[in-house]
Amino acid sequence: MKKKIFVLVATTLALSSPLSVLAECQHNNDQWEVLYKADCEDEGVETRYCSVCHEYQRRSIPKTAHVFSNWKVSEKATKFSEGTLSRYCIYCDEEEYKTIPKKKMTKAEKKVKKVVDSFYSAAKKYDVKKMRKCFVHGSDLKVFVEYKQMASFCKKYNKRMRYEFRSLSVKRNRATVKVYCRYPDASFAVEKALIENKYYFLDYPDDSAADFRNAVYKDILFNIDYDDDFSLWGETITFKLVKKGSSWKIEKPNFKMTDSINCGYESGYKYAF
Repeated sequence: MKKKIFVLVATTLALSSPLSVLAECQHNNDQWEVLYKADCEDEGVETRYCSVCHEYQRRSIPKTAHVFSNWKVSEKATKFSEGTLSRYCIYCDEEEYKTIPKKKMTKAEKKVKKVVDSFYSAAKKYDVKKMRKCFVHGSDLKVFVEYKQMASFCKKYNKRMRYEFRSLSVKRNRATVKVYCRYPDASFAVEKALIENKYYFLDYPDDSAADFRNAVYKDILFNIDYDDDFSLWGETITFKLVKKGSSWKIEKPNFKMTDSINCGYESGYKYAF
């Protein structure tokens, strides 16, 4: 009889223990309180204390959305390149970007651009015939014809030439184009070679002009190898074009234009003399 009473008492105690309260508690009696606010970079945290089971609960608060500034033009679109719009989050500096399409060119502008593109395409190959074809008077363009060594030199290194259009305007039958060109600049090596051979014919009076050119060319190559004076140089070059019939032609070559296709030889000659 005592054994049955003990079992009954034990069962009753078990049912009324705090463990049973914990198992059944739904934690619905108390409000959540924010411990850490959420923002656009980090999740937040909120907690609550259950007065029934005395348990603390903790849960995450999702990140908030970014609050962006207004879109602003960071790079204007041109006829040659796309532009960029940008905006940033006022809280965390997160940035977003959108592309602005290129501006449309007229038929005349496209034709003018094509002439300048053709000129540089020929210049990179040092194709004298095709370069001169882009001008009203092709013979105005100073290029290496008799000086075979320098012609080969430019043909080899002009492949490194790079250019980009900066502006293009057409008014009736005339056009102006500005191009930023980076080209192989051997002007320092040329200048040194010409100075070194300034009195060549006093030392070798019986030599020919071809002998002189050979001597200068050898010194140019030596100066480039020894001093490493051969890098890309950048210049803004202006092209003036005129419409002849249905075709556009470059009017006259200028110093920068000639210098760029001849690897800086014109500058080297100018500085030497």
